[in-house]
Amino acid sequence: MYRQLTLTVCEQRFALEGGGLKFHPGQYMIFRVPGIDQVVRRSYSISSSPSDKDHFEICVRAVSGGFCSNYIHRLRPGESIQVEGPYGEICLEEKSDREILIGHRHRQVPDQIHVASFAATKELPLHTVILRIT
Repeated sequence: MYRQLTLTVCEQRFALEGGGLKFHPGQYMIFRVPGIDQVVRRSYSISSSPSDKDHFEICVRAVSGGFCSNYIHRLRPGESIQVEGPYGEICLEEKSDREILIGHRHRQVPDQIHVASFAATKELPLHTVILRIT
């Protein structure tokens, strides 16, 4: 499912054949975008909750001349794309009693929102810091 978030950012929701996807907050998927001469691989962070085992979502900013980002922006329901993953080892431990500190930079917003909502459901202590990069 495609949803326009801003002029250049969309959210894409993907269903998996067979379902059963298990991932942790902070992980990402590698998309295999078919090109003219070869397949181009790009990584996108998962922005949805791990409680949905049949779908996952990513947020993608269309970049001028960006082959993969524009391809993903043009995908519509019923079309398919190959993905690999999930990958990434910087994840929130579900049974941790440690405090969580989230820093903010616009490109990591999906990960941070996801980690914050996961922490809230687990009643983990959470501190948020918003940084402005100049």
